[in-house]
Amino acid sequence: MDPFSLTLGLLPLVGGAMKACSVVRKKFKTFRHYSREIRRIQKQVDRQLNFFTNEIHLLLRRTVDDEETIALMLENESTQQWHSKQIEEEMRKALDKDYDVCQGAIEDIVGAAQSFQDDFRCFDGLTAECRQASKKWHKRTLEERTDTSSRKQGESLKDAVRRLRGRVKISLDESRFEKHIQDLRASIDDLKRIREQRSELRRNKNELIATKPNRGKLSQEYGHIGQVRRASKAFHEALAEAWSTSSTSAEVLGMRHTVRLFLDTTVKDDVQMHVAISCMGHELTDRAMAQERLARILVRSQIRTWIAETDNSTSTVADPDERPRQKRRKVRFSQDIREEAGKEDDEADATRDIHHNQGPSVNLCSKGLCPALNSVFNFASERACSDQCLGYIDSSSQDPFRHSIYPGSVDNHNHIMTTPQALMSMNEVLMTPAETTLSIIDQLKLARDMVSAVLKFYSTPWLREYFTLRDLSFFQMSGDFSRCLQTLHLGFDFVQSSAASLPRSMEGIEATAMPDSNSAGPNEVETAAERAKLEYGIRNLTLWSLGITLLQIGRWSSLEAPEDVLSVRRLSRQVPTLGPKYRDLTRKCLECDFGFGDDLLKPRLQQAVYESVVCELSDMIKTLDVSDD
Repeated sequence: MDPFSLTLGLLPLVGGAMKACSVVRKKFKTFRHYSREIRRIQKQVDRQLNFFTNEIHLLLRRTVDDEETIALMLENESTQQWHSKQIEEEMRKALDKDYDVCQGAIEDIVGAAQSFQDDFRCFDGLTAECRQASKKWHKRTLEERTDTSSRKQGESLKDAVRRLRGRVKISLDESRFEKHIQDLRASIDDLKRIREQRSELRRNKNELIATKPNRGKLSQEYGHIGQVRRASKAFHEALAEAWSTSSTSAEVLGMRHTVRLFLDTTVKDDVQMHVAISCMGHELTDRAMAQERLARILVRSQIRTWIAETDNSTSTVADPDERPRQKRRKVRFSQDIREEAGKEDDEADATRDIHHNQGPSVNLCSKGLCPALNSVFNFASERACSDQCLGYIDSSSQDPFRHSIYPGSVDNHNHIMTTPQALMSMNEVLMTPAETTLSIIDQLKLARDMVSAVLKFYSTPWLREYFTLRDLSFFQMSGDFSRCLQTLHLGFDFVQSSAASLPRSMEGIEATAMPDSNSAGPNEVETAAERAKLEYGIRNLTLWSLGITLLQIGRWSSLEAPEDVLSVRRLSRQVPTLGPKYRDLTRKCLECDFGFGDDLLKPRLQQAVYESVVCELSDMIKTLDVSDD
């Protein structure tokens, strides 16, 4: 670094840089008339010099309060303000440890300006001839100048350049000018980066705390996702066991149960899941009629820490519901708290807890799950009855859960239509214009719910490894579409069969997800998935599917060929209406770019997805929505 610069300090050096840039600008203005190449180079240099002036303006704002003083300094490179010790000291404080780095960037800019001036020496011959012509003109007598009135008096240098450019040939090295422009651009970019980083580091600590997610709360929410995953997987197993214990006679073979699991879940002391179930193959043989009578239920799942004691005490009894009631340990559940519910809902939740703890415990695996579901329709007209527990089903998985079943609450003001015509796939929703469907905030909420759903139901039977928009559906609700978002759900079909290859606990049940009717078989899908990984470098199929879903939500249109990997990657580079940050989150999911491998079963990757995508989307929502989310 130049010792003279160290003596002067940064502020005088900036003033010198401004002066050097002014000289370069004037030279280009003078010689631009020589050729088109000079005019083209001048435009590029002018842009960079304007960028530099703007950066100095922003830098001075951190040290000078008076905007008029700043304007004076930028217009006059010789003003004494460039040598102000006070401004110099403020600039040193503002830049802190980046002071020397900034000084180096300014010196590079001065060097680039000097290089431009050096390259203008090729015009020295033209300048000398113009001056010589000017001297000859001044030696003429007044009469001669009067007679030659057609000759211009007081000709400027730039006019002389224009007049003499055909007589004087100049060897111009454009590559040198281009290199100086690149050097100037790089130094200005460095200066901009220094200023932006200092501005970010200088942000108020309280503001940072306010914008950062609460890590304690984050850990709790992330833990809830794991609980929902285990409970939903156990609930699927319990359903399969409950329906496999029913008769497998020929008359009930082909019985079908369609289960729709809502993505909106609640975790307190237990895991609460909203479910809609339709039964086919009983007294209802028409599929449309069965769907019209979807049983809306609330499932409350909790691990049975006392299951061994209960099983031992009842193992010698054929039917535990026919023997006298024995005292058993009570399991307390939290209230079914819903933030948007009023006082009436709170009282109903309290009643529900009483029924759950003190009411009859009916094992629906032995009594029959379908009759209990059919009884839900009898509760639909009476609100008080909907708080009565219908019974429970148990799962004997690694995490033994008891799933207590309640009729779904009926709300006439938020009536959910459960007819087949009311079902909408996400593909159908994306066919409607976004401006008439939902707001940007609702789009972001939908995207956030999708990421949470993948974390909740990954590696469970509810969500396939490679899923599409057709796997997700809504129920229509009265009012605006934003309320329909609460009904987003996954579907699963349990089909009664006599397949002997199934595990004994699921004997008689053929459980399949609800793919598109035109989709390929399991073997073809698996083969295509492996080919996608090998040929296209897809690291995680589920996150890739999530990325495609986010891409379509951001564009608010279905992709014509979501299986076209190159097309998906090309579209993912475009900035959607939701902004560049949303684009970056989408690409993170597509490429599984979280820094913790590609196995979503690993807790580190799960948490990275939650923090990098769910929390970022929540922050984007908060910046747009002043109300509590």
